[in-house]
Amino acid sequence: MAEIDIETINADIAEFNAKYKSVGRELQDDKFRSQYLADAEAVVAKYQDPDGEVRSGLGKFCQQIGCWTVVYGQDLEHGIPYYHKSLRLCPDSYDIHYGYYTTLEELVSNEKYSTPELVQDTIDCLKFCIDYCDTPELMAENQVDYLYLDLAEVYRIAGQPEKAAECEEMADEIGGEE
Repeated sequence: MAEIDIETINADIAEFNAKYKSVGRELQDDKFRSQYLADAEAVVAKYQDPDGEVRSGLGKFCQQIGCWTVVYGQDLEHGIPYYHKSLRLCPDSYDIHYGYYTTLEELVSNEKYSTPELVQDTIDCLKFCIDYCDTPELMAENQVDYLYLDLAEVYRIAGQPEKAAECEEMADEIGGEE
């Protein structure tokens, strides 16, 4: 097997993206989505136990597949596992947690998709993003007060008004410091 480095995975991802450069609503077609996911899985399968930059690149790729499959393909069953893969590959990535949260944000506010698992994933992603912002600069840059307000809304959806109130208080405290 050839040595796996960031250039190799970037080339594979670029080839995949060139093939699917204008993908969108086509992902709602079962046959098209199946081929898209098979091609994505072929890329993922080439990189078992990656390290460093390759691991990060694969995590970002899995996030992309999850996002497009959920948002454009409206296929949570196949898209959400790609998000979970991206989180396992890059557990310390603010961008991946925040990206997953932004996909979940509208889903959990819709009763049709508001499963306990997706609500918990949303809470976990928001809590990670808040905890990640451990300096005044990161707190301001990532608008942690708004993240707390978003978390309050998710706690309301989860039926936890006490936690929602705590998050609103934190948002007020942080917002007052600016």
